[in-house]
Amino acid sequence: MDDPAKLANLDLVDSIVAITEQRNIETLETVLAETVFATLRPREVVMVDLHENEPSVVALFQDGEEPLPFDLKLDHCSPEAQAALAEYLAKPNAERGPEFLPEPPLLGECGIFPVMTRSRVEGVLCIRPEAFAQADWRLATGLVNIYRNFVEVLNEKDHDRLTGLRNRTLLEDQILRRLSMARRRREKRLAEGDERRKPSPHDHNWLAILDIDRFKSINDSYGHIYGDEVLLLISAIMHKSFRRVDQLYRYGGEEFIVLIQGVDAETAQRVLERFRESVARFDFPQVGTVTVSIGYVEIKDQDQPTTVIGHADQALYYAKNNGRNQTASYEALAAAGRIAPTKIGSIELF
Repeated sequence: MDDPAKLANLDLVDSIVAITEQRNIETLETVLAETVFATLRPREVVMVDLHENEPSVVALFQDGEEPLPFDLKLDHCSPEAQAALAEYLAKPNAERGPEFLPEPPLLGECGIFPVMTRSRVEGVLCIRPEAFAQADWRLATGLVNIYRNFVEVLNEKDHDRLTGLRNRTLLEDQILRRLSMARRRREKRLAEGDERRKPSPHDHNWLAILDIDRFKSINDSYGHIYGDEVLLLISAIMHKSFRRVDQLYRYGGEEFIVLIQGVDAETAQRVLERFRESVARFDFPQVGTVTVSIGYVEIKDQDQPTTVIGHADQALYYAKNNGRNQTASYEALAAAGRIAPTKIGSIELF
């Protein structure tokens, strides 16, 4: 007969495997909640994301048979979980870390576990148990810590060490996600017989390539230490100029990429110009004035990642070859006949 304790240990090992086999942080949050629910068998587990201090439910697991809606909201949680989360979210940001919570971390009838990455609280796991048991709280804490450590490993792999921005490892996947979203929206309009409806600003996504002008001369004149400082300061200006939902990448060397989500063409141009002007006004230590050239393109539903990047690159080269320190739209340049992609069959060469 199997030893129940050994079977429980095997279940725990399987839970750890389920967490560490993930490679997408967004998916990982849901897997953490599901693993806690399967391991501890509580009444309810809620995973809430706290980006931009706007709580959003990422995952919800409850012990009833009632199916949960696709678009999860805090209202779908139990009153007990809502009360515990409200009490936690009422705390100042500086007091949301685990060191400020009681032991065990109970607020009302629920356990609250802050999910931290890079020393910041990025989310909160709320557990409503059948009964309070010290071993359960320790196990939940351990699973959250495994999640946190694994996220740090993924961040190390997927982020540029100098600037902390995402690197190009995740870029193609993120472009594919936006292409998929655009296709679904178009298919929905077709299914509803609404194909002539003018797309809303939320339907538009943009990719911009930002290139530091004459960066090689900065390294040659001032040395790589000051060149690295320019890269760091450029990334800091990017963080101030774009929203958190707009993903920032160091593409390589002095090139950066921004994925801008849910704005119209006029807003995309304005935001990119604001960033370009912020860089041009900034007084870089020792170096003085630094400028950037920008090429950008809308991510269309029938594109491929290489097509999107290639079009933005064409616009960037136009900007650099026509005076630098400017923002160039692929669509505007193509409409004016100033650039033309070379086509062989359905393949575009750049």
